[in-house]
Amino acid sequence: MRVIDITDFALAGKLMVCVLFINFILLGVKIYIYSITASLAVLAYIIDTLMDMLNDAMAIYAVRLASRPADIDHPYGHGKYDAFVSVLIAMFIVFGAIEIFIGTAERILGGYVEIYLPREAIISFIVLGTVYVGIGIIEYLYSSKLEISVMEASAFHYLTDPLYTIAVFLGVYFASIGYIVADYIVSTLIAALLLYGAINIIRKQGRILLDATVLSPETVKKLVINRFPEVIDIHKIKSRTDGQRVFLEFHLVLNDNISLREAHDICHKVEEFLLRKLRDKNLQNVVIHIEPESSLKQVDSY
Repeated sequence: MRVIDITDFALAGKLMVCVLFINFILLGVKIYIYSITASLAVLAYIIDTLMDMLNDAMAIYAVRLASRPADIDHPYGHGKYDAFVSVLIAMFIVFGAIEIFIGTAERILGGYVEIYLPREAIISFIVLGTVYVGIGIIEYLYSSKLEISVMEASAFHYLTDPLYTIAVFLGVYFASIGYIVADYIVSTLIAALLLYGAINIIRKQGRILLDATVLSPETVKKLVINRFPEVIDIHKIKSRTDGQRVFLEFHLVLNDNISLREAHDICHKVEEFLLRKLRDKNLQNVVIHIEPESSLKQVDSY
């Protein structure tokens, strides 16, 4: 996990603004395809694009919030806005998937619908596929480099959209030659993929919002005990992350007879050691509570 600075968020925001603008154009292309094909798969594709545009707009807002430095009201920074908006985006994706399922069911129950695939639609599909390949590659590279979760959530669609384009085209093609069930299959498949991706985002970002443990308490305890023989015990080990930085706190038990100065120096050494040892986890803050050995029996350690 790397340290994410304001420059990273600014770059991510600019990229998302560009993608949002491109989506406006692509939305128009898809509406045009739907008007000449009457395909339910294309309609599902339009809903997918509307979700993408909403995702991008919310993602732009999220990266601007997350880039703010810590202040009095947010002493731990604004990093969790990134995870929070990612979950909101995922929830909208879920609603979009449900809408596609409902639309497919209504079309099946409503009876046969004629599907067309004129030359203009074929050209439009080629344009869509080409643009999505470009967006997918760019967003994937930048989301991997910057490690901003809301951008990763946004990039999910663009990594799969070229495949969506091919699937929708094949669905429209087979429906146009009489296999109308292909249209239903493709629309359902798109909805299922959207739902699957949204659930994964909610599961991952939910752990951040719910302050799930990031560092193994056993690992932290072993590191400290093995490195500092003067430490009698370490317990009440808690860790969490805001999606960018990791925060750690614990109780450190020391001999009753050492001075406050000595206890302070030991804590300082322990803190520096852990920050260095767990640098790959992006540990940024360590809070240590000192306890005398005589109180050890009164502590429920974990």
